[in-house]
Amino acid sequence: MAGEVVKIEESYWIPFPNGQQTHIRVKPNTKIDSRVKVGDNIAAQLMSNGDAEALIKLSEKAESIEFPKPDKNLSDMR
Repeated sequence: MAGEVVKIEESYWIPFPNGQQTHIRVKPNTKIDSRVKVGDNIAAQLMSNGDAEALIKLSEKAESIEFPKPDKNLSDMR
C-alpha cells in the first residue's frame, strides 16, 4: 500500500483515489527507515491482520492505478 499520510493518530491514515481513507497500524516491531510526518509519501508492506511489517518514506508520490470494476461476481463463476 502506498500514499500520502494525511493524519497520524495511533495509525497512519492514507486516502484512496475515491476520497475514502484507510489506516496503517504501526507497531513497535514495524521496520521503519525514518520518521514519518503528515504530508510524507510512504509505502508499506502489510501483514494479513492490517499491521505494517515494514514502512519506507518515498521521495515522490507513488502513482495510483484505478482498476475497472469487474462485471461478474464470485457466484457467477461457480
